[in-house]
Amino acid sequence: MLQGIQSESPGTQYLRSLYWAVVTTTTVGYGDITPNRNVEYVFAMVAILFGASMYAFVIGNIASLLSSLDSAKTAFWNRVETVNQYLRSRKVSTELNEQVQSYYEYIWTRFRGMNERRLLVDLPAPIRLEILLQLTRELIDHVPLFRHCKPPLRNVLLVALKPQICVPQSYITREGELGNGIYFISAGTAEIVCDEGRRSHGTLEAGEHFGDLSLMLGEKRTAGVRAMTYCDVFVLEREDFNRIKEEYREIREVMKKAAAETTEKMSALVMQGVVL
Repeated sequence: MLQGIQSESPGTQYLRSLYWAVVTTTTVGYGDITPNRNVEYVFAMVAILFGASMYAFVIGNIASLLSSLDSAKTAFWNRVETVNQYLRSRKVSTELNEQVQSYYEYIWTRFRGMNERRLLVDLPAPIRLEILLQLTRELIDHVPLFRHCKPPLRNVLLVALKPQICVPQSYITREGELGNGIYFISAGTAEIVCDEGRRSHGTLEAGEHFGDLSLMLGEKRTAGVRAMTYCDVFVLEREDFNRIKEEYREIREVMKKAAAETTEKMSALVMQGVVL
């Protein structure tokens, strides 16, 4: 089929043959290399059909891969658009609409639109616990409540934590509420406020926690906590705390040790009568 190369070197013959194979497989066509005998025509047709099929197969798979990579994003933003259309139809203010849009953008940027609460539910308990240990490593290192726990109690507390996202200017907890949980800030900055947000008592940063005092005393909060930025928060709710307290009596001693390591910021707040 490749005329004029019989007398060429093996390297040239191989190169010309490879060239013919590439031209055929990519369905570019012929011109410089053409069949002459019937058997060559049959072989060329088979090669062309095979090359065209392979070309279509490769292109189809690449298109399918790109489509699957983008499907999650498309589904997420379609859902966002549905929410936006509903809000517009209900005459919700533009400002609130923008807050909703900003929230979804944050969810997509940080979590690719996934729900943290549901994401790990199907995983086996040991793997889920290992993931939680890595996700909350900074909390475990900085929060006395976790540092003083033995591994069994610490693991139970971690599994009980529920993730929560707070948008800027939203209240994580409000003044006058009864203590309903302990809040651990994983990311972001929050402000301690009272008198309906008119008075500030400072800020809380990632790695800090609050709510244990009002929870243990069973008193109403004398100040609230308002997110200044997007805040990722883990919450140990009252029901889970009470359940763990019944199952693990040593938690009382752990709470005492943790209280003895109260930061200067929290001590100052207590001296001012601020109960979070």
